[in-house]
Amino acid sequence: MKSFLKYHSRILLIMLLIFGVHVFAQKPTKDYKSELKKIGDLYIQYQKEGKTDKILDMAQEFYPLAVKSGNDTIMQKAYNLLGNAYSGTSEFGLALDYYLKSLALSEKLKTDFRTAIANENLSFCFYQIGNYQKGAETGKKAVNILLSLPKKEKEYPGYIPNMINSYDNFALNLLKLNRINEALASVKKGLIYAKKSTHPDDIYFTTGIVTDYALINFKAGNFSEAELNFKKVDSIVRANSMEQSLAYNSTSYAELLYANGRSQEAIKIAKDGFDAAIKTKDKLSAIGLADILQKAYDQEKNIAKAYEYSKISNELRNEIYTAHNLTTLQNLTFKRENIEREMALKKEKEKQERAENLQNAAIAIGLLAFLILFLIISHKVKVHPNFIRFLGTFSMLLVFEFLNLLLHPYIGEWTHHQPFLMLLSLACIAGILIPLHHKLEHLIVHKLLEKNEKLKRQKPKI
Repeated sequence: MKSFLKYHSRILLIMLLIFGVHVFAQKPTKDYKSELKKIGDLYIQYQKEGKTDKILDMAQEFYPLAVKSGNDTIMQKAYNLLGNAYSGTSEFGLALDYYLKSLALSEKLKTDFRTAIANENLSFCFYQIGNYQKGAETGKKAVNILLSLPKKEKEYPGYIPNMINSYDNFALNLLKLNRINEALASVKKGLIYAKKSTHPDDIYFTTGIVTDYALINFKAGNFSEAELNFKKVDSIVRANSMEQSLAYNSTSYAELLYANGRSQEAIKIAKDGFDAAIKTKDKLSAIGLADILQKAYDQEKNIAKAYEYSKISNELRNEIYTAHNLTTLQNLTFKRENIEREMALKKEKEKQERAENLQNAAIAIGLLAFLILFLIISHKVKVHPNFIRFLGTFSMLLVFEFLNLLLHPYIGEWTHHQPFLMLLSLACIAGILIPLHHKLEHLIVHKLLEKNEKLKRQKPKI
């Protein structure tokens, strides 16, 4: 019973040391995860309020923290957030750059869900810059990856909204490629997922895809179906004070009314949408709506109003051009700062790795010296058996923990610092080390005890 307790107390000690290293290593990642959760909540709030400038500020503030973390998963999310922020401020070139970085990291990490989201965002970004072929390709990739995921809705909380958005982005690019039937088929598949949606925040995706379904029907000549769905979205976004969505829906809705010679109705819808666009600083939608108002007032023979909105449209275009140049300069500065941060981090990481390698080398030399000293003591010096047992057990624990210390960074890289996989890997290592510890103890310590006993029995030479 005594030997049983002694053996299992050693096992417990090894396991506690291994799992202690694991728990200590997880703390920094948890801090960044809580920061990401806070950012996610703020992002939804700012998106609802149409505060694209706030989203950009938040993304730029989080980026240095992500760089400092040295965690690829956090960096991938930071790149994605920056892409979303620049897309919202119409800086599509920078958005594309960060989305591509996000995709590269998600593929490196082999996280299918994040890879699908990166392709989904790229699809819309390509649509915005007019590269519809690439937009269709990345949209199709996003859809296919999401469809291939196991358990889908149960395992991935954001699965449904991302499925809606992926089908929607794919459809918009197909529409621009004049593949209207395929666009209609894609948007209908997205609508199936929209009907499954139950989360309140999904309303932005569900109203967005219904607007695009109406737009595709409008371009296909199905005017009654298009108007029915434009009206449906108009009612929802007004009831929920969704100003940005109102501006987006009103642009296509007013265009449909104008195309059918219903200029007075077009003016009413376009004016409400225009006010919402100005309120949310959505200048692109405001320009589109001002153009419709100018044409509708022309149709109504109201030359003064037509001229007024023509002038507003030109002023907004000039504002965008001036703001674009200023923002581009600021963003290029920010991008340069990001590059400098990444270079500084790389140098710091290399310096840290060199220091760790030197420490590991010193530990290895120290362990070797300790083992040699232990062997000399057991062979040349008469000592108590318990002292040899203690030194034997202690030296093996040191060796095993040193091996664990060396393996830990590689395990973190292989498992992408996912706590469950890290724990499972370390448990497997413990499962190998514990029986090995018992065997080595039996082979080495017992032999050294025998040699020391022989040394004690030797008669001193006269």
